[in-house]
Amino acid sequence: MSGEKESQSKGEEKSRDKDIDSVVIRSWPKAVLLYPLLGASVLFGFLSMGSAPEKSSGTMGLVFLIILGVNLFVMTFEFNRIKSIALFFFVVAFIFAALFISAKTDISILGWLREAMAGVKAWANSSFYFGVAIVLGVLFIFMFAHTRINYWEVTSNELIHHRGMLGDVERFPAPNVRITKEINDIFEFGLLWSGSLVIVPASEKKAIILETVPRINEVERKLKAVLSEIAVDIKGD
Repeated sequence: MSGEKESQSKGEEKSRDKDIDSVVIRSWPKAVLLYPLLGASVLFGFLSMGSAPEKSSGTMGLVFLIILGVNLFVMTFEFNRIKSIALFFFVVAFIFAALFISAKTDISILGWLREAMAGVKAWANSSFYFGVAIVLGVLFIFMFAHTRINYWEVTSNELIHHRGMLGDVERFPAPNVRITKEINDIFEFGLLWSGSLVIVPASEKKAIILETVPRINEVERKLKAVLSEIAVDIKGD
């Protein structure tokens, strides 16, 4: 039954793809990955309303700092499959090493870390959290507006680069174009299902690189459907 449902869903996707005349590709700035921090700012802002900073839970501020640190870490570094696996085994090895040292000696590394985190009094009131949310919200509005006036459109005949508020357009022939999908960062893919597209038109020597394209696999599937009738080389990672 599961195989029949899967084949049926694939058939429905193919039938929908036949009706696609063009594909819009929007490349977002890396700052779009800060959306977990935006959500945490709004949530903690409401949770801390009516409480003085010294009476609020320091755990909330600590969690906020951890989310901030992880978000910035993901934005700063790229972790491919090998690096992600290496990071996972490093964390596991560190935990087992800490437990082994604690069992053989009087030194408790995990206990020291727990006490150090408990000692962090990251108090903040709702004004702070809402202030961060407003700053990030304005940033997201500008990013959204930018992706509405600067984007790519792919049809069966040409690649069209829409840019600027005045509607400037740059066109490239679609036949013999080379398109490569790249997923270089596992964490970025996990947050937005995003990746990069490298487009090399036949008439150009310089590649067009579109980074942080959300739902990259769906975009690739639609590109294959639109460009299936012409000679196009689309490669996955």
